[in-house]
Amino acid sequence: MRRLALSALLAAALDPELQQALEEAVARAESQGVNVSVGVQDLTDPAAEPLLINPGETYHGASTVKVAVLIALLRQVDAGVISLDAPITVPPELTLPGTGNLDQGSLPMDSTVEELAQLMITESDNTAQHTLVYYIGLEPIEQLFEDLGTEHLWYTRVADSQNPAVTEAENIAEAEELLGLLTTAYADDQLLSPQSRDFLLETLLDQQIGTKFGQIPAAEGTLAHKTGEIDNYTHDIGYFLVPGREHAVVVLTEVTTTWDFTEMAAIGNPVVTDIGQIVYSHLEALPEPEDQEEDDVAPAPEEPPTEDPAPTAGEQAEGRESPPSAPAEGEGTDHPADPGQIDAAQTQAAGWSTGALLLSAAAGAAAACLLTLLLSRRAFRQRPS
Repeated sequence: MRRLALSALLAAALDPELQQALEEAVARAESQGVNVSVGVQDLTDPAAEPLLINPGETYHGASTVKVAVLIALLRQVDAGVISLDAPITVPPELTLPGTGNLDQGSLPMDSTVEELAQLMITESDNTAQHTLVYYIGLEPIEQLFEDLGTEHLWYTRVADSQNPAVTEAENIAEAEELLGLLTTAYADDQLLSPQSRDFLLETLLDQQIGTKFGQIPAAEGTLAHKTGEIDNYTHDIGYFLVPGREHAVVVLTEVTTTWDFTEMAAIGNPVVTDIGQIVYSHLEALPEPEDQEEDDVAPAPEEPPTEDPAPTAGEQAEGRESPPSAPAEGEGTDHPADPGQIDAAQTQAAGWSTGALLLSAAAGAAAACLLTLLLSRRAFRQRPS
């Protein structure tokens, strides 16, 4: 598996700064009557401890539950129970008012599972969600939460557009468990196949609702998120995909000073944006780690050793080795030469040159000694007896 790793020492040094900045932002919000829970998880190291503020507090999940519905649906796709291109009809009795446009169109309407899944996330279409939940049933959603071992995160009742007493789903959210859902969907191939995970991320990246995290001036392709708001609750959850510093982020809020929806949004949405901006800016400020290839990259095969060409007769006579032959044209051009190899080659060449000079000097000295000996013997023979 390819993994992008950030220095643990650097992360440990900077995380307290992020924690402090978030705690200060939460304190400011609480002074305005806004309850806040925050969760941040480093996805480059999913085993790392998450950063949590006010975990354990429960909220109405609003449309954040649509992420869980999509994940449960994609698990059904992975299991071969349904397919994304399966046809599906939206009947008029499954319309729900609120966000989205399907309830305002002409029904029944023919569509596909994929199209409704995209509308459910990108436009937060309530009718698309309602239709898909009836299509797959509550059991896959409940099974998802059971597999994750959640205690607070649940979705136990489908809204009934024909019954005024059941106008919304019963839907509870908690920051730590939503963070666990996002982290597991991203990092665990046993929850979602790589293809389904890609579909999840691509759909979240195509988010059309521009409030909350959508107000962060982020680089293209780095904010994959889902908003949620109902009554006096307003949230945003998703992935901050800053390259090499990918994180899951959850911000849940409850505005306690008003029940007017417009006033609630005016107070609560900027709080969610502010907290998201703090996290995003922190991630951007971190140095981008180097790629580390693991598991998927096999080591390059070793090339068999090559023998040097046989020395020439002259080289044998001089008692020295022939230098290695230069590569033929086109050889060795796939990769730049290693500096260490260049230094080694230069050192070896210098050694050959020095050796040649020493051999030449030794040969000259030997010749001089031989000449001196011959002259001495000749002089000895010519001395009078």
